[in-house]
Amino acid sequence: MVTSRAFQIDLSEALITLGGGLQRVLLPVIDLFNHHQDAVSTIWYESLNDTICLRTRSTWSTGDEVHINYGNLSDATLRLQFGIGLKE
Repeated sequence: MVTSRAFQIDLSEALITLGGGLQRVLLPVIDLFNHHQDAVSTIWYESLNDTICLRTRSTWSTGDEVHINYGNLSDATLRLQFGIGLKE
């Protein structure tokens, strides 16, 4: 299975379960946000209205690029999963 740009989400309460628990899912639009290790963000599944939600708790000003945190991942994992690397 291809997992590039896929996020791991807990879908145990999804209306249609694919085995329940943590699943790797593609999230169009959310995957357009760039990663930053200092960004504070959460992505979760909301079973009440069957949606994926994104919340960022970092402070942003008008015109700032909004980043999310893909997780505490190694440089190798970031390159493999998301096509980005933090080290030059």
